[in-house]
Amino acid sequence: MLRAQQALKQYSSVERSTQAYCGSAYDLTKMLFNGCLKSLTLTVFHIKNNNYAGKSTELSRSLAIINGLQDCLDLEKGGELAENLDALYDYMSQTLRDSSSTNSIEKIEYIHGLMKEISLGWEAMPMECRRDRKSVV
Repeated sequence: MLRAQQALKQYSSVERSTQAYCGSAYDLTKMLFNGCLKSLTLTVFHIKNNNYAGKSTELSRSLAIINGLQDCLDLEKGGELAENLDALYDYMSQTLRDSSSTNSIEKIEYIHGLMKEISLGWEAMPMECRRDRKSVV
């Protein structure tokens, strides 16, 4: 059983690497949203199960993804939308850092909801607005 789990984990890792290599900027950003949402869900799971090492790992992963998304914003070309997302990502990061010391599930779930809204907006982007692989997000 353990070998099957290890094989599945390895396959999953290879699949993600392939998607990252072959994906468009749109697809890669979508993967980041999904990864953040998953990490936030796991953070809550770990808090509920008193696994604070797991909580710390997943919370750090969520923060890294949010910071990465923020770093990709083009504040010059993105105008008001990019500025609003920049401020929102700052708020999300600060709220998650605050939640760490208090283990506030409510704050983490709130940020999960905000990230879900951003993700849904991204997925609703018209096909003609999605960029090719060589474009910067």
